[in-house]
Amino acid sequence: MKKLIFAFMLVALAGCENSQEKEAQQLVDQARGLWDQVMPAAPEVSKAKLTTSKEGLVAAVGKLGEARQLLDNVATNYSDTDVWKSEKTQVLNERVTNMYRSTKETKYKMGW
Repeated sequence: MKKLIFAFMLVALAGCENSQEKEAQQLVDQARGLWDQVMPAAPEVSKAKLTTSKEGLVAAVGKLGEARQLLDNVATNYSDTDVWKSEKTQVLNERVTNMYRSTKETKYKMGW
């Protein structure tokens, strides 16, 4: 009987981990979608530059801010998942953070 309970607990634990991976992946996918809406190139392209109008810059600050919040959520709540530890997610997080700071600073300097 103890072996059966132990086996059930292992299956339940594996299900929880799989669920966390899926939830983390959904958040990362949402953040990537927001990136794609405002940036001309994938986050892996380090030379990607954002050239846009006032409206585009304001929108970029908003969307990149949302993406940053989503990735912060993944970092806080799913830091032990493979999704968070993946190189693609780390690159996305770094680029979103840097581009958010840059666009926010530009918006501030321009008085928008």
